[in-house]
Amino acid sequence: MEGFNVVFHINESIKWAMLLANVSNLIKDLGQENIVIKVVANGAAVVDYISNDNKDNNELLNRISELWKLGVDFIACKNSLVGNKINENLLPKFVTIVPAGVTELVKRQSEGYSYIRP
Repeated sequence: MEGFNVVFHINESIKWAMLLANVSNLIKDLGQENIVIKVVANGAAVVDYISNDNKDNNELLNRISELWKLGVDFIACKNSLVGNKINENLLPKFVTIVPAGVTELVKRQSEGYSYIRP
């Protein structure tokens, strides 16, 4: 089977559940070995990379961690972290920080990645 490259874009917290379901379904359908997936979070969505006392947030982080273990790359926009006053040291170690989420999206699309925004 041909390999696929996909970049998911999220900038709204409310869309995390849908995005993660889409990622899971894609892996299930195409097979983990046949796909490269990157999730770029910017805007308000970067806040959800931070663990807190909210049960729903912790469940979200557990789902993100499980997908990371399957090879999904999770990325945070540095501009959005600054804008939301988030110390990047609070993010899970598996989250990659890029200078600008929009630039990351442009780069991946120029490399042929399919763009999906739930």
